[in-house]
Amino acid sequence: MSSLIKTSGLVLSLLLSMSAFAFVPSEQFSDIQYKDLVTDTQGYISNTSSDGYLVLNNINLNRAQMCGLQLSFEFKQTPQRASLFDVYWRTAQTGFSESQKAFFIINQQDAANKNTYIVPLCKLFSFSGNLNQPLQQANITAFRLDYPPNKDTALRIETIQLLDSQAMSTESYGASQAIVLEPYETISANSFTSLDVIIPKLIFAFEEGLKRFTSDVPFLIFWLFLIFLLTVLILLSYTRQFKMDDD
Repeated sequence: MSSLIKTSGLVLSLLLSMSAFAFVPSEQFSDIQYKDLVTDTQGYISNTSSDGYLVLNNINLNRAQMCGLQLSFEFKQTPQRASLFDVYWRTAQTGFSESQKAFFIINQQDAANKNTYIVPLCKLFSFSGNLNQPLQQANITAFRLDYPPNKDTALRIETIQLLDSQAMSTESYGASQAIVLEPYETISANSFTSLDVIIPKLIFAFEEGLKRFTSDVPFLIFWLFLIFLLTVLILLSYTRQFKMDDD
């Protein structure tokens, strides 16, 4: 009888420890679906294949209410290379597809510690664009996070939060200690004939260039030197042409 009580106590304490570390649903999503993922006693969710992912179900948010993705997690082991994560979203009328997909990258330096990351989804044309396609602008009903392919990745996820546009304006560029990750997407060539693609992309490129100049001094020096060198070559070319005309 005493051994049975001890065993029951051990099982109960194990379950309590697992629930303490488990990633649980929230007010924004009431159900979590896992594929090819397992959770250990420390709460690390491991990828068991090259196609492991989790799906946040029962979401009902419009694009402004879901402008950003905030992730707080830590890697069980620091990856040797940068880790690429795919994200998908779907509506009540459309499923997960390549046309509703993006990806972001976490470098190995950041992965060495527990961090909070913010992904500005509203920067994506496939997410907040498609203004002439109402079907692509319906409310988001589910969101999917894919583990890096061909990697045995283990993450302890503390929170996944969907940020509205107001929160993004304060979280991304305010006093937050979160690391802002650039989202990437594949856009068809025809889409670049639309101004709602061209103008935002040019603005984002300009903003990213300014950040690069201020944070990477060697690159700034190289960029200025390259401009100076090209200017000198152009002037020499004009000078040579003038001399040839005079002769």
